[in-house]
Amino acid sequence: MAHFDGIYDIAADGSGAIIAAQAREAGAAPSELNRWCAGGRLLRRSHGVYKLARWVPTPYDAYAEAVALVGGGAYLHGESVLATK
Repeated sequence: MAHFDGIYDIAADGSGAIIAAQAREAGAAPSELNRWCAGGRLLRRSHGVYKLARWVPTPYDAYAEAVALVGGGAYLHGESVLATK
């Protein structure tokens, strides 16, 4: 349970999204991520990208998820910040 609390804190800072590398740094094993997905706590968005299942949506969620999907070191810059759905 302690690992999920750490995962939740990291994901909350990322608008509900977390990548597997961040989870490993918090001490969560890949098997725990799989168990939390099976238990409905996390949603697998892509390979190594997860989202909290119980999360109140914000206007920034789509952007945070897009950055997480692209990979480490990604960020929004310039006109891409103005893009909408």
